[in-house]
Amino acid sequence: MMRLLAVLLIGLGFLACDKETKLEHKEGTWLVASFTKKCQAVGEHDCLQVKYEPNQKDWHNHYFGIEGFDYEPGYEYVLRVKTTPVPENEVMMDGSSERHELLEIVQKVKK
Repeated sequence: MMRLLAVLLIGLGFLACDKETKLEHKEGTWLVASFTKKCQAVGEHDCLQVKYEPNQKDWHNHYFGIEGFDYEPGYEYVLRVKTTPVPENEVMMDGSSERHELLEIVQKVKK
């Protein structure tokens, strides 16, 4: 009986670890404007202006960076971006709960 209980507990432990390490990610196409706007996060800074869906009407402040992307003012970008949730225990105070990583610059146009 004790042996069965031990095996069951070890199995549940592996399931719990596996759930935390397999965070779902999604990929999307973002439009990044040729201009930034002042915004307030942890202090005032410039936020990228982003449309997260191709058919969005309005620009949205993007408070946190995109890993691997070096923004150059005056250019509008179409990017492929991978978004991954940050594990709860790794989210910094006032930090993003998601990590954004550049997959590809699809287009870069001078505006």
